[in-house]
Amino acid sequence: MSDRIQIQDDIEELIHHISGMPREQLNSKTRIRADVNIVGLDVEELLHGYFNRFDVNTSHFAYTNYFDIDGWDEGLDVLRPFSHALILLFFPSKRTLLKRSRAQEREITVEHLVRCAVSKIWSHPDDSLERTFSITGFLIFSLITFTSWLTWLFILIVGLGFLLDSTTASLPLFGLLMSGGASWIAVCSLVSNWGWINQKIEGARLVERI
Repeated sequence: MSDRIQIQDDIEELIHHISGMPREQLNSKTRIRADVNIVGLDVEELLHGYFNRFDVNTSHFAYTNYFDIDGWDEGLDVLRPFSHALILLFFPSKRTLLKRSRAQEREITVEHLVRCAVSKIWSHPDDSLERTFSITGFLIFSLITFTSWLTWLFILIVGLGFLLDSTTASLPLFGLLMSGGASWIAVCSLVSNWGWINQKIEGARLVERI
């Protein structure tokens, strides 16, 4: 068995071990994000295992060019779509840079992992692996944005209503907790998403500098 074949076999075994995807479904064209469909900590475990096992130089690797951050992928931050849209609305320069960074989004295939493992240095996939626009994904994103905004607004308004209600002593305190909690969630989401947008932009710049 040649070294290249052995490397591919080891990579497929690593993917199988982390994702549970049957070995017979894995091949050189398998895409980690689109076909294996792992997110969050599973992606980090796979990348950590891959880079360490094959001693690949990661100086040209930027996570955000290939995957979204955990909360975005896993839906942990339900307000993120709303805060994302809000930031881009009020910061046009970020919107322009983020749109340009989308051009650097790529899929990672088993074949590409093998190629980088052989060369011992990460290289950005070519245009043939460009991530394509999904109308379904866009519609889902839009629906989540609208729903998360309405949910947050409802909690905030109800909280403010309780806060201003003096008929029962416990209601203002309950309202303060609701409105304060809603405000805190919004702030955390905005800060987190601001950081993600900057990471996305920097990831694209890294590729452009290569």
